[in-house]
Amino acid sequence: MIEIREYLAPLKGNILVLVSSLMMWHFVLQMVSPYEALYIFSIGGSGVALGILSTTKTLFSTFLRIPGGYLADRRGRRKVIGIAAIVSSLGYLFYVFAQNWLWLLPGAFLLSMVALSEPAVEAIKADSIRPEERGRGYAMLNTIPMIPAMIAPAIGGLLIAESNADFGISLSGIRNAYLALFVGVAIMGLIRLFFLRDIYQPEESGQKLGLNMFRDVYQTVSQSPPSIKRLMLLGGFFMFCFHVDDSFRGIYAINVGGLSTVEWGLIVSSTMVISSLAALLIGWAVDRYGRKRVFIPAVALLGISSLLFVFSNSFPMFLFARILGSIGKYGRMIAFQVIVADSIPVSIRGRMMGVYNIFSSLGSSSAMMFSGLLYDVSPVLPFYTAVLAYVSAALVAVKFLHEPDIQQL
Repeated sequence: MIEIREYLAPLKGNILVLVSSLMMWHFVLQMVSPYEALYIFSIGGSGVALGILSTTKTLFSTFLRIPGGYLADRRGRRKVIGIAAIVSSLGYLFYVFAQNWLWLLPGAFLLSMVALSEPAVEAIKADSIRPEERGRGYAMLNTIPMIPAMIAPAIGGLLIAESNADFGISLSGIRNAYLALFVGVAIMGLIRLFFLRDIYQPEESGQKLGLNMFRDVYQTVSQSPPSIKRLMLLGGFFMFCFHVDDSFRGIYAINVGGLSTVEWGLIVSSTMVISSLAALLIGWAVDRYGRKRVFIPAVALLGISSLLFVFSNSFPMFLFARILGSIGKYGRMIAFQVIVADSIPVSIRGRMMGVYNIFSSLGSSSAMMFSGLLYDVSPVLPFYTAVLAYVSAALVAVKFLHEPDIQQL
């Protein structure tokens, strides 16, 4: 087994800044995110409304990822990352003052502004971690920021819960939580703006923005190796498969499974503790045994979790199903992130990450919209459909997912 000091070697410089800023954001995010679907339903929304809001954010985000990736390669990563986070934080103010779910649509637009920074964030992660340390580096990026957030869902449940309300939440309580989320994301943006460091120097920092950037990105994609193009398509397909049931676990457990809001918060918190510890081992396994060997079993675990979720009728059963699903989620996420980082050269990393994020978002948003329709027909349909999707994803990965022969720096 690897020594602790060696395991923590990637936790320095930009990675330390990203981890520190994410710790604050995740704490306030996890206070409210497990109850977001309940909030939308409480102000007049439905399964379709939930899908529309998710799709709205994704559609706006899709357009912004092209200029975001271009800016990351041509102007540098740091400024894009910091400014986009600050602007996107304003979207949570619409959640604070919303009187019905339609108020959330302009908020969804502003929240999508963070997509400008996503290619830059993914690029600076890959830039800052050596290939042989990427499994551990991505594991820490995905888990350490969640440590202070482990108690946040339970705290959020206690602050937000109202047993007499239709959906078990206090509107004033959850609006205060969204206000805290606004402050947290704004501070995160400031931290990143002032403390991140550009490792990769932009190719043409003086080039003017305009329609040429779309031509530039198109040429970059068209000239990329077939293995990278295949990876982009796989990303979209996998994200569809992984998001069929993701948005409906909380509301299913409470409205169908009979759990209270506080019980669901405890499940989310407990799951975060266990799966975060497991994720650190997953990161080591990705470096030690290979990316694909971790990815495929993780996807299989997700399918088992979805099937168990439908048959759960008690707190322990929902907890067990949630733990399996969270471990599987970390496994497939870390392994695939590392494969993408290994495959894309540093000089085109921002633009290709932007394109990759577009395919991923189109896959996830279409799955969310589709699952919203399924949920309104029957609450169990998203979960049964998800099992089939996970099986398909595992089979496709066996045949078409390959690790690069040469890992990019």
